[in-house]
Parts: sequence; structure tokens; C-alpha cells
Amino acid sequence: MIVTYPTGERIDLNIGLRPQQVHLSDIAHALSLICRYGGHCREHYSVAQHSCLLSMDLQSIDRRLATIALLHDASEAYIGDIIKDVKHSKRVRGLVQLEIEVQTVIYRCFGLAPTSQDLEIIKHKELELVTRESSSFCLPCTKFPMDVYDKTIIIPWSSPHARYMFLELCIMYKLL
Repeated sequence: MIVTYPTGERIDLNIGLRPQQVHLSDIAHALSLICRYGGHCREHYSVAQHSCLLSMDLQSIDRRLATIALLHDASEAYIGDIIKDVKHSKRVRGLVQLEIEVQTVIYRCFGLAPTSQDLEIIKHKELELVTRESSSFCLPCTKFPMDVYDKTIIIPWSSPHARYMFLELCIMYKLL
């Protein structure tokens, strides 16, 4: 299946994503419209906002890590945000590999080569953010005991604002 993106780029993931097809404006647009948690939130909370908040949480630690964090879910602009349990199900073999391939192309486009240690630091920070997201947007779940919930409430951004903030961070990190 060939998908046409807002920049007019036509991409067939059966062939693979090519570096010249990656546009931050397409990524920002798509991620601002994709709702986290498969849409199972009290209100729309975009992948773009999630990526921005994670990136901003890492700015004081390391700018390179913050840049990687901003793009850590960029593959979802091309393949969608698939709930983790579905993504790793035996019924959808190949999806995780496709996500890795697309994400790798995106990182390479911007001169990023995250190490396993980088990804581990980002994953740890993301887990902290997920506890805030859960208490802000979702019903409490058994995955996180109530005492680990961060009491800081996240106010959802509109899709245009999430797109704007994502692109502003791209400019700040000199990706654009």
C-alpha cells in the first residue's frame, strides 16, 4: 500500500523508507494527530506532545539524548502507534522489525546513532513520563502501583500546538 503524506511524498513501506522520503513536517503533522494508548485516554493526548515532554525532560541531562528522545517515536508517523501488547503479539510478526527499520532510517537521516545505553536512559525517563501520563489521561492500571504516580498533571495540547512545539524543538536541536 502506498501512502501519500502532507509534503506529497508517496511511501510504500513494502519497499522500505528511503532517507529522502523523511520530512520532519510530515512526522510532526502525523504525530500531532496520533493519540497515545491507542486512543484509550480521557482526552486526546498526542504522540507529538509525549515526544516533546520526554525530550524536554532530558534537555538538562544531555542535548543529544533530548534530540534522540524527540524522535524516539518518529517511526509511528509512518506505521502508526501500535499498543505494545499488540505490537509484540505473535499474530503480527514482523511489525517490530518494520518499526526498527523505519526508526533506524529516521535516526540516520539526522546523523543520530543511539547506543543501547542512550536508549536505556531514554526508556527509563519515558517510564517516569508514562506514570504522569497514566494519572493525567488514563484510568489507573495495575502496571504502575498508585504510589509511583507522579502527581504532576499534564494538560493536553491541541494538535496544531503539538505540531508547532515538535517543530520548534527540531529547530532548537538544529534538525531543521
